[in-house]
Amino acid sequence: MILDWYIKLQNGVRIFLVSDLETEMSAAALDIKVGSFSDPANLQGLSHLCEHVLFTGSESFPKESYSEYLDEKGGSSNAFTTSEHTNFYFEVPSEHFTEALKRFISYFESPVFRENAINRELDIIESEHEKNRFNDVWRTNQSNYSANLMTVCLIHSGSLDEMEESAQSLFSVIVNKNIPECIWPAKPFRAMKSKTYIVPVKDILHLNMTFCLEDLSRFYSASPEGILAQLIASHRCLASGFAFFLITVQLSPGNESRVDEVIKIVFQYIKLLKEKGPQRWFFDEIKMLSIQQFEYKDMEKVQGYGSSIATWLHLYDIKDILCGDYIINNWRPDLVDHVLSCLRPDNVRITVLSKQNVFITTQVFMVITYPSHVENHFGTDYHIEKIPEPVVNSWKTVPLHPDLTLPHKNEFIIMNENLPSDLERIRTRVWFLPSTSKYEVPNSYLFFKFSSMESNSDARKSALNHLFVFLIRDALVEFSYVGELAGIFYVLKASKWGLELIIKGYSEKQPLYLISVLKEIYNTTFSDENRFKEIFDAHVKCLENSEAESLKIQSKHFLGAILCQQTFDRSDRLKALKSISLSDVRHFALDFLDKHSLEAFFYGNLTLETANSMLNSLFEAKLNYLKMRAEGLGLNIDETPLPHLEEWFLKDPVQKIVLYENAICKRRSAPNGVKYNPVDEGLYKNANNNNESSTLASLLVSSPIIFQSIEEYKLPRQSQNLCLVSNEIQSSSCVLFYLQYEIISPLNSNIIHLFHHLTRAKLLSYLKHVVPLGYVVHCDIRSVNRTLGYRVLIESQYPLHFIYDTINQGLESLEKNRIRMQDEAPALWKEIMEQTYDFRRNEKEIDLLEEELDPKVTLETIKGFYKDWISLNGSERRCLIVSIGPDPILNQMDFIPSFRLHQIPFVRRDWSIFQLLDPNYLQEWFKMVFNSQDNEYEPPKMIQPTT
Repeated sequence: MILDWYIKLQNGVRIFLVSDLETEMSAAALDIKVGSFSDPANLQGLSHLCEHVLFTGSESFPKESYSEYLDEKGGSSNAFTTSEHTNFYFEVPSEHFTEALKRFISYFESPVFRENAINRELDIIESEHEKNRFNDVWRTNQSNYSANLMTVCLIHSGSLDEMEESAQSLFSVIVNKNIPECIWPAKPFRAMKSKTYIVPVKDILHLNMTFCLEDLSRFYSASPEGILAQLIASHRCLASGFAFFLITVQLSPGNESRVDEVIKIVFQYIKLLKEKGPQRWFFDEIKMLSIQQFEYKDMEKVQGYGSSIATWLHLYDIKDILCGDYIINNWRPDLVDHVLSCLRPDNVRITVLSKQNVFITTQVFMVITYPSHVENHFGTDYHIEKIPEPVVNSWKTVPLHPDLTLPHKNEFIIMNENLPSDLERIRTRVWFLPSTSKYEVPNSYLFFKFSSMESNSDARKSALNHLFVFLIRDALVEFSYVGELAGIFYVLKASKWGLELIIKGYSEKQPLYLISVLKEIYNTTFSDENRFKEIFDAHVKCLENSEAESLKIQSKHFLGAILCQQTFDRSDRLKALKSISLSDVRHFALDFLDKHSLEAFFYGNLTLETANSMLNSLFEAKLNYLKMRAEGLGLNIDETPLPHLEEWFLKDPVQKIVLYENAICKRRSAPNGVKYNPVDEGLYKNANNNNESSTLASLLVSSPIIFQSIEEYKLPRQSQNLCLVSNEIQSSSCVLFYLQYEIISPLNSNIIHLFHHLTRAKLLSYLKHVVPLGYVVHCDIRSVNRTLGYRVLIESQYPLHFIYDTINQGLESLEKNRIRMQDEAPALWKEIMEQTYDFRRNEKEIDLLEEELDPKVTLETIKGFYKDWISLNGSERRCLIVSIGPDPILNQMDFIPSFRLHQIPFVRRDWSIFQLLDPNYLQEWFKMVFNSQDNEYEPPKMIQPTT
């Protein structure tokens, strides 16, 4: 049972209490109505800096590290600064909440700012403000951190009375300085009707149209700007005193000359909205969706929920604290008309982001008329020009566009506040995934893996696979937007196996939604050459811009490209794209769909009848495609049923699919001249009354050739390998330090996760504070392709050899700090989720730890793991370093063998492989699962790695 209560202390602190007697994790969040808008003009970023250094010390706990305390207790903390808010929050196992809360409050009651800590943070972010920085931080804290500006949310397993008593005693010590809330001017811009050209790092073309509005936050239950945002696909930016209505359009690079044409179309659509006026039916749809979104929202982590509530206490009436951010139920057409009246050409600022803007800023006549500028902090080139009055007037008098209309009523929206909640999880297996637990909201998740040998056999096939996905997604753009409004979402992406489709959201309309998506997947009649060229060019630009992506993302991608057999570097795909045409994609799509297998998992609020209906939709979509293919190939298929099969099976289209697949694949030959046959013809001859179930399972389980084993390379013992990647776009370097471990198992997973839990705080403290390498310092566990490993990631300006030495010193320092086992360790593993076929893996890992911390995972086990696998001289240590840097001199080390990305195939020749599953064994395992009468079966066993 969950109860809540609101109190306001005498010092002005407002507190929202949530009592959840069953919660294992408790959380606290404190929000201060002060943010970056309050920074002095000459000290931008001061609020953010104050947020960073606040927890470096307090008078009550002068020597204790707050982050280390939480980490040791199995908790975590974070904070963020926005334009008007600074938000601090933490979570910890409930038994440690009171002690953690005392430490949390001490930093607001009596903070101690250490100058060395402030200097260290500023050094990390390379601040130019060298003088009086200690005094600046202290002054900001004293002048802004006041009790009357603070709101708090506490979520705990105690009773409301106990929580109120604790809150009264702990938070009353914070001083109320009676600082008034800031209200910003209604018109923050000095001038409108301007166009700003910005030169971005990536090769993109984005158009932003920003309109100024008054502050409408008090009308949150009507949300007029939110309703219009749904129609124009824009978003809102609110602040106390003013608001922005921002429309963003992404264009294909090379269309800079058409920016004004797009702006004209936007104003034509705005004119249509004004003439049609606010539509009550559309509001009713938004209202129903907002209620459903609130009533059936997914469970959140306690610290994220607490952080949100602490912010909402500043924004909404107390009666609407929990629902104000969601529910729109007040029909105010006058407010919608008012917002529309502000969307005028004389009330807009336009921003164009394009690489081509560099040519504008360097043209002499433009420089003279509109001087180009360089932004002080990031060195971004830009220039600003006034929009000529004739252009503004032409936008004011635009005619209606004949192709623009209001949206139609949404067939996917369920116009009923009380969505059906079957709560009867499906008990069917699409392939082998059973479902036995219950789900408490009317949502469901549909997962589909379309696998084919055609998808990823080389870089060219990988590039074709991605283009195939992009063409499908493009065909679904308008359809998916309608679905999103109704609370149904899809994700379609290229994978190592082929295609991965995920559909999630409200379950009632998902069967209808699935049919539409499948229709586009099996539609291979791509014919629009112009649209293909736009998609193709956009994909090429995306790959070319990959060097401008986050270094963290890049390093993890390169690590996967090195270790995984079927991961191709973006540069390889880019080269392969040069020879690809729309005809090539069409042929690839046919090859893919002719030879694909499908693995699916339905999860959530679904009845068995609905699950079977969607399963039939899969069969029918595939069968319709195969009939079309057979007709195109001139095949005449005999659909006479196979003998001796059960009646239910004869009614399904499965048997026909088998016949069509067999005939089509016989007609087509593989490149090496070998006929492809997904189903053994002997199955037809040997079907009899004695082996019906065996035959049935064999028909439903594809040939082993479809089951692709994604293999990972195993690094040699006591090896160190260094991959050097040049990146001249980024100013910083990134080092990903990877220590490979073993194949995933409950025991191995427990060992490495427990090691990570026990040592994470110490290692990060060393890398951030003892030897401050940079702002981005991260360590985690890599669990990919059924293998485990330990990652340390650093973004820094220091040379590679220094970062390498510091990481090793930090790892060696763990032994000196003596790894300690905590009593609460078992509870930490309840949230560990491993995406493997062992669906009880989490239970097994917990069981291992809860059996009096089984001897398999004692403290000596963790120390042995550290000594053998982590320590510099460990007998099992397998180290791979990916270093990305702009400077070839700093980005090298002479004492470790290094290689470049193009040399990966040569380096791999000396490595063995984690060959995790035998395809023939896996097929037999699938048959066993198909024939099993219950959901209790062991996961497939992995085989030993080859040498």
